[in-house]
Amino acid sequence: LFLGSMGTFEQMLKLAGRKSLNGNGWLYNDFMRGYIDSVDREQVGREETFKALDDKVSEIFGNKMRLSSLYKFGRNTKKHPGSTVEWLTADGEMKKHELSQLQMLDIYMWNKQPDGAIKLREQGITEEKVEEIKNAIDPRLVQLADWFQSELSPKLRDKYNKVYERVFGASMPAVENYFPLRIIGDAITRDIDVTADPNSDNVLPSNTTGAIIRRKANTNPLDILGTDAVSLMIEHVENMEKWAAFVEWYEDINALLSYNRFKNQVKNMGNTIYGSGDKAWESFRKAAQIAAGTYRASRSEADKAMTTIASGVTGAKIAFRPYTALKQMLSELQFLPDISAKHFAKSFANPKAFWHDNVKWAMENLPVLRKRWQSRDIGDTRLQDTTGWGYWDRNMRKFRNAGIWMNGYVDRATCAAGA
Repeated sequence: LFLGSMGTFEQMLKLAGRKSLNGNGWLYNDFMRGYIDSVDREQVGREETFKALDDKVSEIFGNKMRLSSLYKFGRNTKKHPGSTVEWLTADGEMKKHELSQLQMLDIYMWNKQPDGAIKLREQGITEEKVEEIKNAIDPRLVQLADWFQSELSPKLRDKYNKVYERVFGASMPAVENYFPLRIIGDAITRDIDVTADPNSDNVLPSNTTGAIIRRKANTNPLDILGTDAVSLMIEHVENMEKWAAFVEWYEDINALLSYNRFKNQVKNMGNTIYGSGDKAWESFRKAAQIAAGTYRASRSEADKAMTTIASGVTGAKIAFRPYTALKQMLSELQFLPDISAKHFAKSFANPKAFWHDNVKWAMENLPVLRKRWQSRDIGDTRLQDTTGWGYWDRNMRKFRNAGIWMNGYVDRATCAAGA
């Protein structure tokens, strides 16, 4: 009840440096500052890139259109009909498939890259077919695709290449008319190790992502039915902004978790509020993985199903409950070690400052708080834990977002006052 808020990556780093002059220590000063800077860079990078995409969509389609609006545009087959396209399936048969505008746009964009064109030819989609597909696509979508591949993608590569050179000491692979390829997963040959635990939670953050790996020539089939151009654009930007913001922090945290001397020192700290020796180390390792977003608890399928249901129920229970929202103010206690009692009391004394002025300042200056507010998960990982039950997840999230505003608003005001 009282020590639950201490089980965070931040508090554990403070524990490791409790004997230092400032009570925080080098690990806290380096990793917490580095983490917050990384979150800020990711959020600002996402906002800038998605604004550029939204502005271009608005310029091409009209002022009310945004990138996300193209989902409805592409799926409205009555107003914007797709087309029937034939290609080779995995069993070697030519089969016809009905494609939406956005799925056809994938083929057009993939065909502009040499390795994408090779894969399409292997699937039986010739240059002539691609030309037919292009003619069936709304010209405005083609204009957006050309802009993405000829202007935005090179700019993003230049931006990410600076990070790549710092980390790897070489230039990032350059692909003309770059657009992410989506390969059918079952077509990729993988070595299977029956002794490996597929549910292991012992996963360190990776310093690579798909877009920075040098492509190898192959004829693996493209997943034409499993994705669409807008989804790939969004996924590419999110993955690359996350990578560019966090890759150096990931390398540092991996080095720390792999350093035996540090591990042994944690294990020899004696009894702490996290438990003794081995338990303290396991708690620290898991907290670091949660901070990095790589923690995966080992669970059976039944457990996953129950967790998905519980996540929805938790969101429903939190939504529309003012008492639960007011309890968010208790998080203000986290700031007591860092601020004076006078300032602590002052943050509550002026309602206008607490509910408006602080919040306005924080939303303008703290990208990490903007991200927290936009997610509506108010820092509760239970609300993020799902197994991908599309219908359940979608509808529970809609309901939760409608009811969680009160909790989110109180949480935002509390965090803003502390900041």
